[in-house]
Amino acid sequence: FAGLNADGSSVGSLAALARSGDLLIGTRTAMDIELAASNGLTLLRTDGLLTQREGRIGVQGSRIVLESGASAGIGRANAPVLITLVNEGTLSARGAGDIFIASQSADVAIESIFATGRVTLGSAGAITDSVGSGAPRIVSNGLTILGASIGTADRFLGYETTSTATSNLQSEGAMFVET
Repeated sequence: FAGLNADGSSVGSLAALARSGDLLIGTRTAMDIELAASNGLTLLRTDGLLTQREGRIGVQGSRIVLESGASAGIGRANAPVLITLVNEGTLSARGAGDIFIASQSADVAIESIFATGRVTLGSAGAITDSVGSGAPRIVSNGLTILGASIGTADRFLGYETTSTATSNLQSEGAMFVET
């Protein structure tokens, strides 16, 4: 990466493709993604803002893990990180700030999402709990979820927000959630 802009975002960008196996990338600075794809685990770990280059493909994997370290969030309100889960994959995300993620694939199965800021997650398909343990899958300081459906009748999507935070959950179909 070539350096940082005044807003803490990366000047350069990343394009990486693992034709077989997993893709694991870490950096001590911000990361701007053009493409990060595998058919296995795709893990991106930064110690800065994790963003996506406008108009680019995004992140693909059967298990996607996004971590922005102790100093920043993931995506931006007007430019979420776009994900594509393959082979009925799962999503985990952790950030010290706001998280903005949108799915390009039909469904998003959440393993865990943690943010010190607000989480905004959108999908054209279902947003579900991949674990089913009864523990919250999303812990944040505010939550917005937009999906075709949220949770399932046998596996509610659990979330936990701070007492003063707002939650906005919207679904065209069924919604099964618990706090």
